[in-house]
Amino acid sequence: MERDKAAKVLAGYWQAVIDAGSERWLSAQRSGAVAALNSKLPAVNRILLDLAPDLALIAAASLGQHRSARAVLDRAEAILNAWERLDEARTGDGPALPLVMLDPVIAATALPLWKVGKYRQAPRSPRPGKSGARLDG
Repeated sequence: MERDKAAKVLAGYWQAVIDAGSERWLSAQRSGAVAALNSKLPAVNRILLDLAPDLALIAAASLGQHRSARAVLDRAEAILNAWERLDEARTGDGPALPLVMLDPVIAATALPLWKVGKYRQAPRSPRPGKSGARLDG
């Protein structure tokens, strides 16, 4: 799956949800817009399934059900954004994990040490502002 294409499909689906909501209630245009949304669901659900098997698939027949899918789309967008950050951190041919994507508690404490080149020094406590202790002796 291509990340940019998946992001475009998800953004297009959500924009169609917003556009359908702007139509008058019980109008033929709104019914057509909801039918168009329903036709986009197979492509959206395929992307969700490819991104993460534990993402809930969207099963919607009304505009309200389409609107309630926002949380699922937010999670999918977060996965796509993390994928982009991992690609940006790649160095050479091998994969790389940016240090700030580690556990946020540890990264927040260790990042000031890493910035000054103290890679082997670790904090005694995972709380920011505490003094560090060396792990190598």
